[in-house]
Amino acid sequence: MSLMAMDVTTEKWQEMICERMYSKYDLGSVSLLAVGGDGGKWVGSSFDLVGVKQIERVLDPFHINKAIREAYGKEIDVPDTLKTLYRDGFDAVATELQRLKDQGSASARKAKNCCFEYLKNHQDEILPLSARGLPYENLAGLGCMESNVGKSIALRMKTRGCSWSRSGAEAMVAILSHITELSDHTFRYQEIRAKDQRKGRTSRRRKSKVSEYCGQHASFPILNAGKASVPYFNLFRNIIHSELPS
Repeated sequence: MSLMAMDVTTEKWQEMICERMYSKYDLGSVSLLAVGGDGGKWVGSSFDLVGVKQIERVLDPFHINKAIREAYGKEIDVPDTLKTLYRDGFDAVATELQRLKDQGSASARKAKNCCFEYLKNHQDEILPLSARGLPYENLAGLGCMESNVGKSIALRMKTRGCSWSRSGAEAMVAILSHITELSDHTFRYQEIRAKDQRKGRTSRRRKSKVSEYCGQHASFPILNAGKASVPYFNLFRNIIHSELPS
């Protein structure tokens, strides 16, 4: 279940989440709600109106792994440190991280100090649910949502510089919210008349209807770079977008 909004107040956002969850789940029978995220206060407060008695906040492993790798990756055994962190908590790795955080260049020290404070401030959210001594069985992780966001949004917007305008983002959301209807009612088969050479007459042939849209796909690596200076960029651009001015 996904929920998206832009330019709404905190109260409105909380109401939207509450209404959407109550429309799908019997929250009266829910005894534990796990809230994952990057540690931002707004993430936890988003569920203030849900009414579940026990809420456990979980610092998403995506952010933990990324922070440690970028800050300490050249000085520690990252997999071993992460294993210790998730098993024994922040205190088990704090001494080593603190010893290293004031070493190196100014930028390196700044990154390590930010990472150390980030983990320290959210140390109660690091341990997996299964390691918190909760009276529940078969507790699992929260999935890989943050990793998907990092690849689909951050990679597109930051690395390739292909960010959307507000109107473009709203249009994209509108299309995606009706993708099933568009697939069912837009991409229909059409009758094709083909001439039978042997009998000298026209016969009807029908293309079979495809359950899912299978459009043609092509990749132009030089266009993915997003640089107009790449050789042949304008050539391919003019071919693909012939309606645009040269």
